[in-house]
Amino acid sequence: MKRIFSSHLPALFLGMVFIFCLGGCSKETAPVSDNLAKVQVVLGGIDNKEVSTLKASSGSSSTVAKTQVQTIRLDEGMYLQANLTRLDGNEQAGSVAGGSVSLKAGINKTKAVATPVANGIVYRVLVFDDAGNYVDQADYTVGGDMSRQFFVNPHKTYTFICYSLNGSSALAPFTVGAGQNLSDLTASFNIPYTSQVDNDLMYQRIDLPVVPGLNTLDVVFKHKFTELTAKLDGTAFGNITQAEVYFASSYPTVDLKLNTGAIEYTGWSGWVKEVIFPTINTPVIISNPTIIACPADDEYRKIYGGFTIGTIYKSFDIPGLTIIPGERYALNLVIKKDPSQLGNLIWAPGYLKYDGTTNLYSFTSNTGLGDYFPFGQIYPYGDPRVYDRSQANLGDPCLSINDGYLWRTPTKADYETLEVLGPVENRVVNGVSGAWYPTSATTGVFFRAAGYKDNQSTPSNPIWEPTNVWLWSQTSEGYLEEGSSGGMYAFNMLPPNAGNTRETQIERRELNTLPVGSNDFSRFRGSQIRCVRNH
Repeated sequence: MKRIFSSHLPALFLGMVFIFCLGGCSKETAPVSDNLAKVQVVLGGIDNKEVSTLKASSGSSSTVAKTQVQTIRLDEGMYLQANLTRLDGNEQAGSVAGGSVSLKAGINKTKAVATPVANGIVYRVLVFDDAGNYVDQADYTVGGDMSRQFFVNPHKTYTFICYSLNGSSALAPFTVGAGQNLSDLTASFNIPYTSQVDNDLMYQRIDLPVVPGLNTLDVVFKHKFTELTAKLDGTAFGNITQAEVYFASSYPTVDLKLNTGAIEYTGWSGWVKEVIFPTINTPVIISNPTIIACPADDEYRKIYGGFTIGTIYKSFDIPGLTIIPGERYALNLVIKKDPSQLGNLIWAPGYLKYDGTTNLYSFTSNTGLGDYFPFGQIYPYGDPRVYDRSQANLGDPCLSINDGYLWRTPTKADYETLEVLGPVENRVVNGVSGAWYPTSATTGVFFRAAGYKDNQSTPSNPIWEPTNVWLWSQTSEGYLEEGSSGGMYAFNMLPPNAGNTRETQIERRELNTLPVGSNDFSRFRGSQIRCVRNH
């Protein structure tokens, strides 16, 4: 019988398989056809670290405060308060278009959450074997062709080095010389002085044990440089017609150690990076995000610049702010009329207090306890006129302070300036607990927790909710008569949570239909008052 297959076909077939594997496996020894390992690259996004896990530097075990505050005097009636706040993972994710995405776990990998990388971004993946020898590399574009796979030997662990400048320009070619190993390979990058793109270095190292068949390489980048967005607030004075803010230093070149991700900052350290404000001539101006290449311990590090409001130009210099590479920061620069200004208002040094013997009003110390004033009453609990609603007994008690300033009880809108600051630090000062709003590195406005009183209070239970900070405003709605639907607004700083912060909220306290003295929402509830002035 005539044979159907030619004796030359098996050899030809095996030769084709060998050529195919040789072309697909690059410099790695080709795997046999029945035991093939492929690695598919999947870009998950950018991982933003949580603040609680960050350290002051790679060699320090002490954490850095999330918000650093400095206040500097510009002249007799003008101060600049600088608040540098490091954004945590959720805040960083929220500032990136598209929000966060859940990543595929991959082989024996835990799931992560990251922010997406924009389409058009170019990144590179380098492959090394378990001895650190170079195997292969490929460049990818987000949103582009991802069909390029790596063919490697199964049952081995490979190291994948991934990096990007978070830009759309092609990456500079990377060549591995004969005899070079991953342990001594470095990639160098030039950081343009003026450019705000193609200079945000991102990196990840992945050690992946590969198995026969398809393996997934989940790439989740980490930022290596600092991103800074600045806001300059001149509300207390007027429109900002000119502004410049600079960050020093920002290095022009860096070397990335591929094996560890460590950065060596090279070139002249005297370079600075300008923060660009796209819109001016308004009371508040906000900059574009600025990428800065600077180590945490740089001796030249500072923020400086100047601004013009009306015909007045002022320069400033803010040294000593700690910047941790790889994190995103918000720099809030508030131009103030007084160092104790908070939320564009100057807050009294303590709570309001009335002396019935001398008929004088005064302020307590920062941590002292004032009197409990019912809403709209100029006399506090303990005075016989407190329940008398005669017109002579009604009004704003802060107006009675005679120290040359125009003090007043805060309005609902005034408390909204505090509410937008979010949760406030709980602090114990001189043995008492309260809410702390910093105005400099060492000073702040302290609101002692004092609860409230009403006419149901007794000697054994004189204070309700003593761990809360309750403060009346001067804002009301409707008729303030018992049985009406009118109401008053108060500011409530809740008891401290597990993170030692206090949530804040503005509350409308309705009178409803209960008789005088039998309901906690009566206008006769007495709270502390912290007076404010505009200048």
